Amino acid sequence: MEPFVIYSDVVGLLRKKPEMYLGHDKATAPQLATMLASDALILGEHEVRVRQLENGWTVVTARGNWTARGPGSDLPRSQLFRQLTNLPEAGLNEARHEIYVLAYARDVFVATAQGIEVIQGTVPEQDLRQFLETDHFHIGFRL
Repeated sequence: MEPFVIYSDVVGLLRKKPEMYLGHDKATAPQLATMLASDALILGEHEVRVRQLENGWTVVTARGNWTARGPGSDLPRSQLFRQLTNLPEAGLNEARHEIYVLAYARDVFVATAQGIEVIQGTVPEQDLRQFLETDHFHIGFRL
């Protein structure tokens, strides 16, 4: 009988076997953006926009902060991006996708009216910030 294993480094596991979790060996910005947009819609947003900007940045935008809703919303944002969290509203065995973005993107940020929070990597360039409406919630990433 095989022992039951709980992975403490889920991000590492996702990076090690992308073909198992993405369906192919490399993440793409459209795929990751689609995952986030789907989560936002499932969690109650009615309008979600995806923009692919200069310097490789992709930004998923909605009026509301969908990370503050649903399973895992009680976690600090930095932990939500690092934890595999079940999302039963999306279907059987489905999970939130913030962790996928963290696993496969080099740079990740969240922008709100309060400012920019870097989740991983570098701060977005000043010229990118002109595209971030202050009354919206944004998750930006760069592969």
